[in-house]
Amino acid sequence: MNNYKIPNFFGRIKNFGISRLIKSYDFIISLVICIIGYFTFFNVILNDYKPVLSDMMNTSISITTVILAGFAIVISLSDAEFIKILKEYKIYENILFYFEYTTMISVMVFSISFFLKYVYFLKWVYFFDIFLFIYMLFCLIQLVSFITKFSIFKGKLYSG
Repeated sequence: MNNYKIPNFFGRIKNFGISRLIKSYDFIISLVICIIGYFTFFNVILNDYKPVLSDMMNTSISITTVILAGFAIVISLSDAEFIKILKEYKIYENILFYFEYTTMISVMVFSISFFLKYVYFLKWVYFFDIFLFIYMLFCLIQLVSFITKFSIFKGKLYSG
């Protein structure tokens, strides 16, 4: 193996493209929903926030397991020849990064929700947590779509 240095998470974010993440439809839609929600219906869930935080914690942990299962599917469907093709198109690292990124968002939702519920409640952090939660759901949809495309691509590649 050569002396290839694997970048840390923040290096992988830079390689993937911060602007690419911010300009993605899942980020923008989540932000719009949160802005509209802040001025309309989020105040309803502000009054009774503890059950909402519990639901967010449970959902984020469940989503983390779904992400890891999807990651296992992608890895199990990847043989050396297929990985070589993905690397030629410079998408292999991006594929792996998006799984890691979505997992990090899910862990952040859990951690922030836990803090808000059991340590100290801050209204602005609660709204940020709701944004991350909605964003996490859209990221999950992207991952499911990706796994489907990945499987179709591999099927077409090896079917002739």
